[in-house]
This record gives sequence, C-alpha cells and structure tokens, in this order.
Amino acid sequence: MLALNNLAWMLRERQPRRSLAYIRRAARLMPQEPMVLDSRAVIEHLNGNSVQAALVIQQALKVDPDNPSLLYHQAMIRAAAGATEQARSQLEQVLAGHAEAFPEREEAVALLSSLQGGG
Repeated sequence: MLALNNLAWMLRERQPRRSLAYIRRAARLMPQEPMVLDSRAVIEHLNGNSVQAALVIQQALKVDPDNPSLLYHQAMIRAAAGATEQARSQLEQVLAGHAEAFPEREEAVALLSSLQGGG
C-alpha cells in the first residue's frame, strides 16, 4: 500500500492528476498513516485543491504533530492560500525548533525568505 504512496509521489510534478488518483487510493487503504496523509496534502495542493490540502495536512499533524516536514508542508499550503503571516510564523518556529536537517529544510528556508520579502 505504501507503493501507491511512493508511485503518487514520483508522479506528483509530471502527472499531478494521475498522481492524485493513486494517492487518494492509498489514503483510503491507510487513512491514519502520516506519510500517506502528507503526500496526499502536497498532491492535493499541486492539483489546486487548497481546501482539501489544508484539511489533510491537519489530519497528518494530529497523528505526528512535531514532524518538521509536515509542518513545512502546512506552511507551504498556507502561503499558497494567502495566509502569509501564519506561514511565515510557522516556518520561523519550525526552523528554530528543528536545527537538525530535515528533507525540505532548504526549501523551508527559501519559502521563509520569500515571505519576508527576500526572494
């Protein structure tokens, strides 16, 4: 079932609609798996489904509230939805609270810079 998640993640940028079908199927099979919920939130976001993306990332954070990747993705979704101040504040907290590397740390720094007017 995680194979569906991985396939959806690999297709997310080149074939976002196809990716969405796979990740929704994975989410039906594993509705409480944070990795699947995270992937679904990002893929919903890439497909322009902002409200759904926000709901799904909140679900993921209920299961794994301190995961810096999930928090970054929530900030990314918030920023895209126009909640710039919330996104900026969240990114500052994530980056300060997670000095160690996480997979999207560089992207989080770049997003924060752009939200602060530096990018």
